[in-house]
Amino acid sequence: MYGISAAHRTLPLGTVCKVYNLKNGKNLQVRINDRGPFVKNRILDLSYAAAKSLGFAEEGTTEVLIEVISLPAVAQSFAVQVASFKNEKNALNLQHYLSEKYGNASVVKYDNGSDTFYRVRVGSFKNVEDAGKFIDQVKIKDSTPFVVARD
Repeated sequence: MYGISAAHRTLPLGTVCKVYNLKNGKNLQVRINDRGPFVKNRILDLSYAAAKSLGFAEEGTTEVLIEVISLPAVAQSFAVQVASFKNEKNALNLQHYLSEKYGNASVVKYDNGSDTFYRVRVGSFKNVEDAGKFIDQVKIKDSTPFVVARD
């Protein structure tokens, strides 16, 4: 929250972007370190510190332009992240269900410094396209699956 970071649905984690606030001309470099936003018509979630630096923390949202500065090393394989939980038991229950239905489901623990999350992922795909096709098969209530590079 107080570091300079951002969340994006598809850019690889570790990507460095320059974000331009189109309303005031301010810009800032951020590193993509999380997934999101999960709200329609939004392309990027910025940390509070990044939004404050760009001059729109009080408003909450603004129009931005994103320029990719650098990408991390190319991922060797991909998975579909189905959900993320703060409660490990909930993640393990979904993992069990997905393993029985699709095979190769896992829970990846993620600590962002202030909270711990348990991300439930399915599959091991050689490319983003195959992972994207698999998303159409995964039907979980209140879930918006997306492709991630495997850790």
